Amino acid sequence: MDKLMQILFETTRTEYDELIWMMQHAEESAEKIEAQRARFKTAYGIIEQADLEAEYQAWVEEKNS
Repeated sequence: MDKLMQILFETTRTEYDELIWMMQHAEESAEKIEAQRARFKTAYGIIEQADLEAEYQAWVEEKNS
């Protein structure tokens, strides 16, 4: 389970980082940004369904420090 959770967290963070990058670069189309937003929301939705929001936030904070 730990490996699966790690994969989920890393994938979610990657999708989030890509979304932020796309939003900061004007050359990206609105359609591409919306598609990326949907990918992030799908990944984060799995975290919500598994009731892992607190664990994900702690993981993000640990990675950011």
